[in-house]
Amino acid sequence: MFQLRDQVIENQTIELAGKDYQYLGHNLILIGCRVVIRVSASALTVAKTKFLDCDIEVKRKLNNFRWFSAYLEDCRFTGMLRGCDFGHWPEMHAVAEDGGIKNCDFRGATLDGCRFIGCDPASLQFPRWPCFTILHPGRRKEELASIRWPGQLAPVMSVDWTPPITTALTYSAAAIVKKYGAGTSEAELRTVIETMVDVIY
Repeated sequence: MFQLRDQVIENQTIELAGKDYQYLGHNLILIGCRVVIRVSASALTVAKTKFLDCDIEVKRKLNNFRWFSAYLEDCRFTGMLRGCDFGHWPEMHAVAEDGGIKNCDFRGATLDGCRFIGCDPASLQFPRWPCFTILHPGRRKEELASIRWPGQLAPVMSVDWTPPITTALTYSAAAIVKKYGAGTSEAELRTVIETMVDVIY
């Protein structure tokens, strides 16, 4: 197992790769670092770690990774992230009180089904079309369920599966149309999105 913990590391490149399990934390602070992730979510743990002004480069699609016990501020993400969660959700994880996200930039990343929970989405920069971000979906479930979504998108866009404290939800139009959009297109999806409020695309 590869592990970094109980230290402050500044201005270094950290490669999370290879066959060993990769573990960041506890009590780890990374400042101005380049963090390169080349492992799957099942081979990675981040716990009680702060990322400050870091470049986080996802070189292999990161599926369903929970960042709740990481605090991220002034960081920039690139790469493909699917089903990942960010922010502060104490009910989700025993060490989630250490989690949070602020002033981070995802414009260089592709996000699909990624949730931002218990944070201020106004401090974040989200990727643009063909990604789109629905703001405050946790309290807009009835509104989202009432929209006439094209194809078979209605069940996935009903957001019944996300908690009320979800402040943003980002999808890849290409990915959800491919998976759920039989008989529709990205253009048809965008036509619907353009009629909505509090959506970034």
